[in-house]
Parts: sequence; structure tokens; C-alpha cells
Amino acid sequence: MTRYIVRRPTRAASLDRFFNDLWNTFPAEPENNSVAPPIDIIERDNTVEVQVNLPGVNPDDVNIEFEDGVLTIATHFEGANGEEANEESEEGKEGTNYTRRERYHGAYERSLRVPDSLDTQNAAANFENGVLYLTLPKKPEAQPLRIPINVSKN
Repeated sequence: MTRYIVRRPTRAASLDRFFNDLWNTFPAEPENNSVAPPIDIIERDNTVEVQVNLPGVNPDDVNIEFEDGVLTIATHFEGANGEEANEESEEGKEGTNYTRRERYHGAYERSLRVPDSLDTQNAAANFENGVLYLTLPKKPEAQPLRIPINVSKN
């Protein structure tokens, strides 16, 4: 006799699969030829936090927008001595000889689809040590429901 064990996915596994599918709808690399700083998306019980490494970027130069269910984070990186990205700075200004040039400078824009279960109106952004922390609270109906257990005393 053959026995089959049917296992239901746990709530955590279902949520993991949901968010993996959701966040993977956009490519990891931007479609234009810019460099994409690393990004982490962390789900907690009541919030989702997006962390973006933006070393050397002035927080005033970061633009965060929500439009039609899409979160867009845009900024620009300056090159050595504050030079903007253009053909002249790519080749180096007169008198500047690069032996090696690895630091990126130029525009950066990253867009992610935001699920309807997040309250974008109450989003909060903090910038600390070159890392942007964007906290998106979950709407009350999307938060875990805790059901108390009443114990009868006999």
C-alpha cells in the first residue's frame, strides 16, 4: 500500500513566494546603461523596508516618487571633484590622467512595482551612512491577524 503525504505550504512560504514573484517582475539591472546600486527589500509583520546603497550621494539629490503603483528612486552620482557625467568628464578634464577609473558617475533610476497592500501615503525615508532606508507600512487589512485564544477554566 502506498501512502501519500500532502503538505500544505506554510504561511511564511506562501508569503515568500508571493513577494519573490512580485519583486522579480522587474529586471535586476536597469534597462538603460546606468549602474544599479544594490537594493534590499525586507518584509516585516507591519512594514516593508527598501534599502538602497547610495554612497557619496547627497540626500537632497535623491528623488522618491510613487505613481500608478510604481516606486521610483532616482539620483545622480558625481565623479571625482564633483564632476557631472558628460563626454568631457568621461575622458577626463585637461590635466587629469586616470590610471584606473572604476567609480561610477551619472544618472541612476530604479523602479519597482508596489503591491496595493502597502500604504504609500505614510511612507518614511531616512538616509544614514550612505544608505537610503524607505519604510512602507502595510495597510491594516494586509497585516497579520492575531486571534487570541480563550482558555476555559474547569
